[in-house]
Amino acid sequence: MKAICVDVGGTTIKYGRLEKDENDKIKIIEYNKKNWDAKQVTGVGIPQLIFDLIKDWISEEIAFLGISTAGVVDSQSGKILHANDNIPDYTNLQLADRLEKLSGLTVAVENDVNCVALAEFAQGNALRQSSTLFLTVGTGVGGAYISGGEVLKGYNNAALEVGYLPLGDSSFEEKASTTSLVKRCQTRLNKKDLDGEKIFSMALKDNNLVCIEEIDRFISYLTDGIYFVCQILDPECVVLGGGIMEQADYLIPKIDNQLNKKTMNPVKITRAFYSNNAGLIGAYYNGLHSFDI
Repeated sequence: MKAICVDVGGTTIKYGRLEKDENDKIKIIEYNKKNWDAKQVTGVGIPQLIFDLIKDWISEEIAFLGISTAGVVDSQSGKILHANDNIPDYTNLQLADRLEKLSGLTVAVENDVNCVALAEFAQGNALRQSSTLFLTVGTGVGGAYISGGEVLKGYNNAALEVGYLPLGDSSFEEKASTTSLVKRCQTRLNKKDLDGEKIFSMALKDNNLVCIEEIDRFISYLTDGIYFVCQILDPECVVLGGGIMEQADYLIPKIDNQLNKKTMNPVKITRAFYSNNAGLIGAYYNGLHSFDI
């Protein structure tokens, strides 16, 4: 079964044709991406932009259009309930309805972090786990939780907005995001050109004590947040994603060690199997289950 899937991010839109192979595994058979200016296009222009990107792929063999997108999503109606200023005028957009009218396809829309979690559940590092907490660590901290194959949505479709979780004198993402790690290192070293990759290089290759200390601080904050969420949800597995998990060989053992000193019930910690294309795979999986295909 073939479908077209699209992953809408704040700076890049990824899109592809996907299908299940003979082993029942979702695979991407054609792929492309486009950088876009969300401030110029705005949320109102997204349906037309998506249609223009995928229109040449639409045919009778395409079963549905699956969308993974930033923002709080009502997956039943395909409406964007809330989006921040990264995509202006996206809040309240009836995305599924607009795309169905443009494309003639049935459309399933889901939040991007939920889609990444679904990809991990379907065929990634959360495969066969009874319950999984997924956290993506980057500009902020995003979360999703899957139990019994179902994504926890909450009454307002805003469950697992863990970045806003109070942590000390600020929030989880203000302390444990990659952005916060970079800012602390920039301040202490008086360097404005740092990013996560440079910070880990300075720590692990150059033995820079400031970077080592701030990475340790980051790990402590991250495990505090994971601990609080695990105390509520009691997952079998925690999957960590985001660009900083390129350093998983260094980070995971330290996170695992600290977390299992704090929690009563040891929990498996692993990195996400998928990175750049997880949203597309999750959008396909979500479409199959939304339409009982």
